[in-house]
Amino acid sequence: MKTQLLLLPILFINSFFIYSQTHSISAKVGTTISNSTESNVQIRKPISSLNYGLGYQNLLFKKKLIIAIELEYLQLGFKSDEKWKYNMYLDDPQIYHGERIVNYKSTYLCLPVKIGVNFGEKLYFQPRIGLSMSKLLFSPNLHYDELYPTKKYRITNYDASIIAEVCSGLKLGDNFSTELSIAYQRGLIDYIKYTPFNSKDYHRSLSVNLGLRYYL
Repeated sequence: MKTQLLLLPILFINSFFIYSQTHSISAKVGTTISNSTESNVQIRKPISSLNYGLGYQNLLFKKKLIIAIELEYLQLGFKSDEKWKYNMYLDDPQIYHGERIVNYKSTYLCLPVKIGVNFGEKLYFQPRIGLSMSKLLFSPNLHYDELYPTKKYRITNYDASIIAEVCSGLKLGDNFSTELSIAYQRGLIDYIKYTPFNSKDYHRSLSVNLGLRYYL
């Protein structure tokens, strides 16, 4: 299943060159607020990070249909305020108190593939949907040492997510335009394996990006 998801972008690449009418490349930078699905053992809070991306886009069928592919550097995760107390020894009334704030942030190289519809010329609006495939570059040292010292778990090497995005842009002459986009992503793969708890963990994120597009 994961292999099939990762191969999907290849199915779109040929259409870029066979049916395209308008080629363009873009660069963007923005901020991402991310969290994970709810857990019955952690109070999870969102974290923010910067993201960067490069893109290639085609406008097809009288500049109405959009097919876009991007390469994106993205950090996803959550923050947890972890507090607990328990008896260290059954025959000892001493109570151990522990508290920590931990950022569980993973870094990915992502390959989003999107389709959408273009409205307008000089001032345009583009709703898009798509699928993003991600390769893990770096993950935090996740652990529950204090509670479950014998348990081990890790972040999966690959992730996939669905994307819903809206983009608006303003053309600056014949070759350039500026863009503002907002994108929501929802993970499809349980990205934490071998947790001490039988929970399902999926990334969720909201990104706001500013971009510059150049028409080839």
